[in-house]
Amino acid sequence: MTAPRTSVLLLGAGFSANFGGFLANEMPGKLLACPQFDDELRELLHSYDNRGGFEAALGDLQTEARDAGRPTPRLLQFLGALRSVFDLMNREYKNVPFEWQNDRAFRLGTFLTRFDAIFSLNQDTLLEQHYLNDNVGLESAMRWSGPCLPGMVPNGPAPLFEGRFLGPWQPAAPPYSVPPRMQPYFKLHGSTNWHVAGSDEIMVLGTGKPGIIERFPVLAWYFQQFRQYLARPNVRLMTIGYGFADDHINEAIASAALGNEPRLWIVGPSGMKTLNRLGEHQRDLMRALRLKVIG
Repeated sequence: MTAPRTSVLLLGAGFSANFGGFLANEMPGKLLACPQFDDELRELLHSYDNRGGFEAALGDLQTEARDAGRPTPRLLQFLGALRSVFDLMNREYKNVPFEWQNDRAFRLGTFLTRFDAIFSLNQDTLLEQHYLNDNVGLESAMRWSGPCLPGMVPNGPAPLFEGRFLGPWQPAAPPYSVPPRMQPYFKLHGSTNWHVAGSDEIMVLGTGKPGIIERFPVLAWYFQQFRQYLARPNVRLMTIGYGFADDHINEAIASAALGNEPRLWIVGPSGMKTLNRLGEHQRDLMRALRLKVIG
């Protein structure tokens, strides 16, 4: 007897770009326009133009801070500029149309409800503004009662008229779980509106991402959930706008693929050629993934 199909969605920056979100290669230009950037930070950012971009530059500052045993002024300036860029992006989402037509059968919201779990590498609030609402239950023909951010709880009131998912959020006390009949939305790299007890932002940026993830138990659990969903029998994974630039994500997908799961759809301008971006150290992973691509 064939196991029930599990449908999993992984969103990257290319998904948000359809609605005005910034891609990685656009971030340096946005950062350079921020008042927090002085000549020293501009020089640092330019030095990484062809070797990792803004996340590699941020990684340099993160290493500097670890060596110093505290956040350095340069790191705090860089992080302040990143907040400004994300704030700009989130503000601009308010005025963009999320749906392109009215036929319910072909609405983007209806499409998203078909997935058993949505995972995202984006820290913006696009889906919080335009998808995570009571329409999830309506669009799914009552498959779902609504959406949820597993392991997270509101930390204060939601912004007036803007939906309950846009307010500040913080991790709940473990153990974590997915409530019945709620569609889970796992933000693997955190979010611009998530904090730990009102202080540290829960955002995974820069280099050494697995180490940053382990600092936050809820994100470590999210990554574990990603692996577990991919290990289910008869699983189908669709990526939209993911450029296969994160080694830890690629390794999780390839590990599942080597175990005969999952089958993979890649949605993006380059299609299957997106896998060519994997580094030389991941050529074996690329071969494993190529065999699993079915669309």
